[in-house]
Amino acid sequence: MNKDKKNKTILFVDDEPALVKMNIIFLQRHGYSVKGTVYAGEALNWFKADPKAFNLVITDIAMPEMNGEEMIRKLRMIYPGVKIIVLSGTIHTRQTDRSNHIIYLDKPVEPEKLLEQIHLLIG
Repeated sequence: MNKDKKNKTILFVDDEPALVKMNIIFLQRHGYSVKGTVYAGEALNWFKADPKAFNLVITDIAMPEMNGEEMIRKLRMIYPGVKIIVLSGTIHTRQTDRSNHIIYLDKPVEPEKLLEQIHLLIG
């Protein structure tokens, strides 16, 4: 396991429990520490408690409790430099903006494509 990755923590948020579980396992197998939830509010509370504990947030855009755009806005109010990957099952108009540390990916995303984008943001 790459020591650099072992110290990198990802917060994964999606309202589909199977996707959360699958991605936690996948990312852990690739050396990342991952905390995942199906509740945007819970994720936001974890982030508020220790924003710098998370090197990256991966979030779905369409969630019932709080949509991803609202969550991103709240995350950025807490820690403007947070790096984010947004997963969207619907066509989105937002574009990836690496200078603003945000990448948009269409669902379903191939695991290797997700991993590639994670490497671009946090190594």
